Amino acid sequence: HEMSEEVRFGNGKSYNLGQLLEAYHDAIEERRHAETLFTYGYMSLSEKAHAERLYWTICTDINARVQAANPERVPAELGELDEHLVDQVLCDFSVFQSLTDHWSIHQCFPILPIHRLDEYPSRRCRLDDLTCDSFGTIEQFAAPGEPANFLNLHPLVPDEQYYLGVFLTGAYQDSLADYHNLFGTVAEAHVVEDETDPDGFSIRRVVPGSTVKSMLERARYRASDILRSIDAQIDGEVKSGTLQADEGSVLSDRFRSMLEESTYLETL
Repeated sequence: HEMSEEVRFGNGKSYNLGQLLEAYHDAIEERRHAETLFTYGYMSLSEKAHAERLYWTICTDINARVQAANPERVPAELGELDEHLVDQVLCDFSVFQSLTDHWSIHQCFPILPIHRLDEYPSRRCRLDDLTCDSFGTIEQFAAPGEPANFLNLHPLVPDEQYYLGVFLTGAYQDSLADYHNLFGTVAEAHVVEDETDPDGFSIRRVVPGSTVKSMLERARYRASDILRSIDAQIDGEVKSGTLQADEGSVLSDRFRSMLEESTYLETL
């Protein structure tokens, strides 16, 4: 009886929970099939991406219908679907480096956007870092009552920076940092309350973060040896005619300047 309950929509169509559950199982099975084909080389990367888009579109459509049903009659599998439909947002940081307590003892730090505050944050998201570790993700967020498994963010605008603030970390997290994945330390700004400033605060000091060169040397690579090797390769390409001399000079200068840059992404 519970599985046969009909869910009606404004377009006049109706679905029962049994049909929705069957469609959900079919989507899961086809996704697994696509993963197998991709693993053994029978499906291209673009085709795999298309299969993923279809899967999540189907899940979103099913969830919209489930939300219109009586919650007491919804099967557990469909009831949990809403919690899994969140966006994956890649962030320029390392959870292990900057939020050690999050992955180690599941500390929930307050996180929220620090701009576009006059816009409604309509996307439910989780945060993933740029490291190679499967635990480099934030899936629990500070919220009234119990922690939430998503964070409300704004839709991203192409080619526009989006900024998040992580609060209550303090010097303790810095002292735990272990230079994981060679990210190094982030730049720090010392901000103090200042009633004489129109903004109510002032920046007293900015402490630069780690550079590429400093992190390479921490891993026992000499920047001079790296540059010498790169210059030798560039000279070889110039002599073989693959590169023009001026192109080689630009490449050499770029590598030198890169060593003094931050280990984190920079807006060019």
